[in-house]
Amino acid sequence: MRQLPCRRLQCDEIWTYVAKKERHVRDDDPAEFGDQWVYVALDADTKLIPSYFVGKRSSENTQVFMRDVWQRIADHRIQLTTDAFIFCTKAVEQSFGGDADYAQLKKLFGDYGQHGNERYSPSPITEVISRTISGVPDPAHVSTSYVERQNLTIRMQMRRFTRRQTLSRSGWRTLKPLALYTSRITISVEFIRRFE
Repeated sequence: MRQLPCRRLQCDEIWTYVAKKERHVRDDDPAEFGDQWVYVALDADTKLIPSYFVGKRSSENTQVFMRDVWQRIADHRIQLTTDAFIFCTKAVEQSFGGDADYAQLKKLFGDYGQHGNERYSPSPITEVISRTISGVPDPAHVSTSYVERQNLTIRMQMRRFTRRQTLSRSGWRTLKPLALYTSRITISVEFIRRFE
């Protein structure tokens, strides 16, 4: 997909792992073992996923992902919102060159695990801080809610993306098709909804 008329994009990452979690990876294991991240860009208006990327959570991979987002958009003067992931600022600047109205949302979480058995419970969000990085983003549309909801849908519908999964033997070769499958289903469902 190229020359997409997207105006408002939300970007986020969803965590999974290949073969074993990062803390169990040994020096002699293949490079793709351990934590993997599916970077996702979602159009807030159509819910289209114009771009995704699977890889380690690194500056280089974030830049590859943002370059791909940039290449797929027709008009590069878009509103872009990401979480406060440190590598996003540099990647957006290098890809969009200051043409995007770019904002970051930083979520502050409450006390984690301070009240008993809360090992797998998420901490409550106590505050959300919106920060303009470049351009003039519309404050009413500075959000990552849609892409985060998409990530939750992925987690709930595919056991491969749950944090405590039964499919820990799934390999790198199955991870990329799963990400592609999810983006295609989202595209198909939203296309059908628009024309029903």
